[in-house]
Amino acid sequence: MKIVILGAGQVGSTLATNLASESNDVTLVDSNEELLSELRDRLDIQTVCGWGSHPEILEQAGIEDADMLVAVTSYDEINMVACQIAHSLFHTPHKIARIRSEGYTNAKVHERLFGAEDMPVDVAITPEQLDEAAAEYEADPVVFRAGSMPLPARASSQQVLQLLAAGVAAQLGEEG
Repeated sequence: MKIVILGAGQVGSTLATNLASESNDVTLVDSNEELLSELRDRLDIQTVCGWGSHPEILEQAGIEDADMLVAVTSYDEINMVACQIAHSLFHTPHKIARIRSEGYTNAKVHERLFGAEDMPVDVAITPEQLDEAAAEYEADPVVFRAGSMPLPARASSQQVLQLLAAGVAAQLGEEG
C-alpha cells in the first residue's frame, strides 16, 4: 500500500518505521530537512521537504496514487487542509488526521465539521476520543473503527503509534 505521512515528529516517524517494516510504500513529508535526512538514512522510505498542506508538496509525495494520507503534524489546520486537498484534488481514498484543539474537537463543532459532506477526514484522532475510548481499550486494545481511534487516556506515544498502525492496517485490509 502507498501511504503518505505528514509530520516527522515522534508519531509520524514511528508510524513510518512501523509501516515501512510491513513493506508499505511510505513517503514522509516534513519541513525539517535534517530530520528527514536522518530518517531516510535508516528507513526504506521516501521523503519530501515542505509543508504538507501545499498541493505541490503532496503531489511530490505521490498523493495522486496513494491509498492513504496520515496527517500527524503539530498543526491541526495543516492536517485538516491536507485532508481536504487530498480529497478534493487527488481523490485519496483514506484520510486520517490528528486534531488536538478543543475548538475543533468539542461536540458542537466536531459533528458538523467532520460530517460526511464536510471536512473529509475519515478518522480524526482527538483528545476527546482518547478519553472516551479508555475503557474500551482496556477490553480490547486493537479495536479500530472508521471515525474513531480507541486509545487509552493519557496514552504513551508508543501506544498511540501501535494502535494507529493497527488501524491503518485494518483499513488497508478491508480494501484488499
